[in-house]
Amino acid sequence: MFRAARETLLEVAAAPEHLGAQIGGLMVLHTWGQTLQLHPHLHVIVPGGGLRRETGSDQDERRRSPAAESASSPPSARWVSCPAGFFLPVAVLSAVFRGKLLDFLKQEYEAETLPMTGGLSELADAARFAQWLTALYQKDWVAFVEPPKDRAPEQALKYLARYTYRVAISNQRLESIEGKGPDGRVTFWYKDYARDGTWDRMTLSGVEFLRRLMQHVLPRGFVRIRPFGFLANRHRVEKLALIRRLLPPAPPRSDPPPTAEPADDWRRRCPYCGEPALRLLGETSRPSLASLVAATYRGLVLNSS
Repeated sequence: MFRAARETLLEVAAAPEHLGAQIGGLMVLHTWGQTLQLHPHLHVIVPGGGLRRETGSDQDERRRSPAAESASSPPSARWVSCPAGFFLPVAVLSAVFRGKLLDFLKQEYEAETLPMTGGLSELADAARFAQWLTALYQKDWVAFVEPPKDRAPEQALKYLARYTYRVAISNQRLESIEGKGPDGRVTFWYKDYARDGTWDRMTLSGVEFLRRLMQHVLPRGFVRIRPFGFLANRHRVEKLALIRRLLPPAPPRSDPPPTAEPADDWRRRCPYCGEPALRLLGETSRPSLASLVAATYRGLVLNSS
């Protein structure tokens, strides 16, 4: 899935009839839904433009431009921005991604590296697998593309940052754990997007809760976050330095002067009634994980014989 998404974006963006440039991006794997069911999908953050190699005519025109003569960027590339509100055609992305992902599955199947066990055992038959694959080619696939929420790229980064090192569910969503062994039950909160994102409770047996949770523990060494294009690790520093030289300078920021007392500081509001009844007495440094574990759990000597 990582490979199909990366190659789709790079190929479609490089096509002259689309952006005609080399793009870069950051992919983050997300495998769970609100109720911990397996739902593998990728979130991809892509800057709105890319690097395009200049042709001979482009370089001649740039040399004739007085504004370009003083530029320090090399004449072999230029930055190409996508149109406002539009990046790449969704229909094209969807069709190319479908073709690439299904072709990769076919290659893995023919190399006998896809384990067809459990609920997939019937696909071990080559004829049945070909029939299953053909049906997927005939379906319409959708690659979801949208600009950053509220036109603020920082919000998209903050959203993905919450899932960078988190697995499936946070402690805050757990309401209760009752009983032990096969009779144990776990109740947790989840957001129901089918009902406008309202919060609801779900209770599962302890065994089912652990089954759902363990689906999202990645294999050892598996990389969840992967950059590509001009953000790839091998040349990110050089490419970003070039892009910064090619882009026009950002206008100076005019931040409002700081005030001694914020008019509505959420840290001073009660989380239950919303009244500004809290008074900040001091701040402490964030404790380390080792100190938290040592203060919470007693040391145990385990006999593994």
